[in-house]
Amino acid sequence: MGSWCCPACLANIKCKRPDLHLNLPEIYLDGLFVATRYQHDSLLARLIARMKYKHGKELGFLLGKWLSQQINRPFDDFSLVPVPLHRERLLERGFNQSELLANHVAIAWNVPIQMLLRRHRPTTPQAQLTRNDRLKNTLFSFSLSESHPLMNNKFILIDDVCSTGSTLNECARVLKSHGAQQVYGLALARGP
Repeated sequence: MGSWCCPACLANIKCKRPDLHLNLPEIYLDGLFVATRYQHDSLLARLIARMKYKHGKELGFLLGKWLSQQINRPFDDFSLVPVPLHRERLLERGFNQSELLANHVAIAWNVPIQMLLRRHRPTTPQAQLTRNDRLKNTLFSFSLSESHPLMNNKFILIDDVCSTGSTLNECARVLKSHGAQQVYGLALARGP
């Protein structure tokens, strides 16, 4: 792990709080927590890209631990829900980066993880789309996993990057349509 990034270097990432306003037609999220702004060619951007696209699974621990330290709010009565990948992308990548992050945030915060959602249709990666296309891309692409009924009514959705918020918002819509009372989003960075 040291060859990718040491904890001291990660500690030097400037946590510039991004604007958390979501400009969406309907907002289902009760709030959004993001550690920093996504800046192309920054250390964090390179680490996220390496984790996702260059088999950097081991970076999930480092980034998940770092993320858990950036948000100073108690979430004792919440469960974490990682944003799911479609099975085709999961097979390509070999892991879900949101699940890796969630695993380490759950350990740090001592909260449970529930694998409640599934992505039932493949979507184009959000990073490849314009803002308007991102808003449409994830609509109706998530559903509740049949094997995991809601065991809690307060959830924190975890993803690596939040740009428009449409992915997290769509996941929140599904959870709320099945009885969730509160759903927050949590991401490493607020994207371009």
